[in-house]
Amino acid sequence: MEKINSDADLRKAIQELEHDRLIRERNLKLQLEEVVDGFRPVNILKRSFYDIFQRASVKPDFLGSAIALGAGLMTKKLFEGKSPGLFRKIASQALQLGVTALVAKNAPALKSGSMSLFRKIFQRKK
Repeated sequence: MEKINSDADLRKAIQELEHDRLIRERNLKLQLEEVVDGFRPVNILKRSFYDIFQRASVKPDFLGSAIALGAGLMTKKLFEGKSPGLFRKIASQALQLGVTALVAKNAPALKSGSMSLFRKIFQRKK
């Protein structure tokens, strides 16, 4: 900053400092709005899903895990029946864990096998 020698120089320096303060205040408000917007639950979820699905290595793992969990739940529901007793509940829980682990370990093989079966079933006859 320059050395202030007169009243005019003082007024000019004050105006410049006030102008700088207004610019900084405006920038700070914009940054605050961005931060607040980033912490809204909807935006956090959007960002999370975007991050998950943009990673190529996660896509197959995510799909395989979802299929494994679905197969385990379906097995549990089929085994339990409508009115399960204590033994059936425990056994169905163990069976669910086993099926989920088995499907998760063998997801690529099961996927290719199910796709070939699907093609055979729904293939047009010539």
